Amino acid sequence: MTDVNLTLVKELPTSPFYLADLIDLTIPTRKSEDWKYNDVYFLKTEQFEFSKMIKDVEKVKVNIQEQTSLKHDYLAESNLLVFIDGNYSDELSRITEKNDLSFNSPSNLTSEQLDKISKIENKYGEEKNSIVSLTKSNLNSYSNNTNYVKLKENVKLKKPLYIIHYATSSNGVYENSFLSINKLILDLSKSSESTIVEVFISSEKKSEDDNSQLAVQATLVNVEENANAEHYRFNLESNSHKQISNLSHLLNKNAALNSFFYSNGSLLNKTDVKVINVGSGAQSQTSGIYLPSGEASIDYHTCIEHRVPHCNSKEVFRGIIADKAKATFNGKIHIFKDAQKSDAQLSNKNLLLTNTAEINTKPELEIYADDVICAHGATVAKIDDASIFYLKSRGISDSKARAMISVGFINELLAYVKNDSIKKTLTQLIQSKLTLL
Repeated sequence: MTDVNLTLVKELPTSPFYLADLIDLTIPTRKSEDWKYNDVYFLKTEQFEFSKMIKDVEKVKVNIQEQTSLKHDYLAESNLLVFIDGNYSDELSRITEKNDLSFNSPSNLTSEQLDKISKIENKYGEEKNSIVSLTKSNLNSYSNNTNYVKLKENVKLKKPLYIIHYATSSNGVYENSFLSINKLILDLSKSSESTIVEVFISSEKKSEDDNSQLAVQATLVNVEENANAEHYRFNLESNSHKQISNLSHLLNKNAALNSFFYSNGSLLNKTDVKVINVGSGAQSQTSGIYLPSGEASIDYHTCIEHRVPHCNSKEVFRGIIADKAKATFNGKIHIFKDAQKSDAQLSNKNLLLTNTAEINTKPELEIYADDVICAHGATVAKIDDASIFYLKSRGISDSKARAMISVGFINELLAYVKNDSIKKTLTQLIQSKLTLL
């Protein structure tokens, strides 16, 4: 089998460049429904450079351990992939189950793997987010950025696969803002089982002159027939970070997915979430918690597509928004014409802790089949004063009472986290965050 290197066909623009130089389509504005609550006008006027390979990986290694609460020994026992500013770090990555799990960076993809990547992307369809489309794998790409992970048939991964996406600040390396592009294809073969944990973290800006990064990232997971996947995605970036990303799952015949999202929000944090049922009998549970505070924002646009009959999906997201933070949740269920006997449920509930907190929520149903079960709903509320009074009358302080009610509001979603170690880490993250609200 011959190794094929993806070569750059397009000439890289001379730095600095505008994002519009890379995209054939117009940069989205608030006139677009998907960008209605995100003002990204700065993308039209901001100048960028492409991210460079980081040489001092030891410092990044320490930051990863500190910011994720994952100790070295624990990560050493797991399969680990680390990307720094979108670039794969061979020094920090390791695959402990090499007989069952393989990884190929863009420079050593084979012709067979390129063909499989093309088939997976064709099954996914057109990428409607023009910025995320920068990650599309083709020979006309500006960036050689597609990484490929393959899990063998009939294999149950013994340890989780941790994928760390670390974003740096300029620290004098860049004269302008800089752009990172990353694409990750996870190919889970027939009758396989796996736990995947994606963690996004970033360094803090040290000064106003420290130029920030725009991270464009896409993860596409192909879950083959009878495969079972648990996928956790944690956004723990700093307040100044900007990210536009997409996480999509293709569910083939009788595939099962349990995905969970957690985010603190940041300056720009927009994630498109897609679950695409392409095989009958597929089942999915999609859950999420978001806790933005300060002036952070978070935007989840989800779409559950039932393209074929006899598929079940359940989606539950809950958010607690504090201070002047803003959250957006747009959840869509799309039932195709031939997707009879579909069962799809969607729920989004939000709790506002202040009068200046903002939530924009919009559940949608788009149904073209007539023999289906579908339900959707969304709520927005404030903490009940009567509940606060009741707890305070029993000697509980005001701040602790609010924290207890907040925990109760989201606690039941933790039942969807099946891995005990991951649940413990997530619980600690949530508790630490709620004490600051």
